[in-house]
Amino acid sequence: MRTTIAIALLVLVAAAACGGKKGDDPAAKPAATGATAQVAADAAPSAPEPQCAAKVKDLEQWMTTMAGEGRLELDFGYKLVAADVPPHPLDDLDDVEVTPKSTGTYDETEKSHDYDAAHRLDFPVKPVELHDRLAKTFALHHAADDANAGPDDSLRVDVDEAAPWSAVVTLASAAASAGYTRLVFVFTAKSALSPPPPSAQSAAIAKDWMEAQETVEKPCKDIEHAFFSHVPKPKRADEALAIAHELPAAVLKCNCAADLAALKELWWAQESRPGPGKLRTSVTIELPRGDMGAPGLALPKATTWSDAAPKIIEAAGKGGKLLLIAK
Repeated sequence: MRTTIAIALLVLVAAAACGGKKGDDPAAKPAATGATAQVAADAAPSAPEPQCAAKVKDLEQWMTTMAGEGRLELDFGYKLVAADVPPHPLDDLDDVEVTPKSTGTYDETEKSHDYDAAHRLDFPVKPVELHDRLAKTFALHHAADDANAGPDDSLRVDVDEAAPWSAVVTLASAAASAGYTRLVFVFTAKSALSPPPPSAQSAAIAKDWMEAQETVEKPCKDIEHAFFSHVPKPKRADEALAIAHELPAAVLKCNCAADLAALKELWWAQESRPGPGKLRTSVTIELPRGDMGAPGLALPKATTWSDAAPKIIEAAGKGGKLLLIAK
């Protein structure tokens, strides 16, 4: 009903603007002059200044880079290895956590990261028990409308830097026998962005960015209009990229009426970049699943993950199946 009323009002406004009495000739009306003409000129939108356009281009590139780096995550009782691989958004997948003391399994459909006794197998993990756990998670498929879910046959693996190579090999074997075809090893990554420089609103943003938001965005009404007209995207990565384009477009429309330095600082705070979370990246290896002729990566079973991870990253870059072997 509200949509119908709005359309009716628009039609009435259009009729009033274009109508008048029957027989009126708009072309015959005298042109506005003097103060009337000046008011009309002041009301007309002006083209953005070149300096504003350059600043907005920089803002869009900055926000697009941030969107492409994905979300921050907290370490859940483990410390991931830092990799020299650019951060990127991660799909929601069934997940395994490997630490020196235990291996925890987590099904994506549970939407919970509670590694209690029901999810955890203490070290040394029995391969049969781990297989049974993974077979259950593999059998639970992602919801059809879950836009953020990755392939059902891919398994995310979070390995603590001190975890032994033998635990990773046990996991790989159990995952392959349970039905998974790929392991997605997750690492901590470094942002390509530096914190934005201070602005006139730094103190207010640091104190409470939510309260500071209105002050920062108020000079540019087009920002508010952009958010009200924004159509949410089902996939998180698409949503972040859409906002990274729409917000700068609004700033350009208002000819940089808002403080762009403060906007950057505000967005940095909104994305929790000053917080304890960390960016993530990943590499994927394909599991052989019985193909003993596949290339192998053999390391001493006591090798720590911090020493093994660079070799996994290198092997993943070559593509193809990879058999993990503990000597």
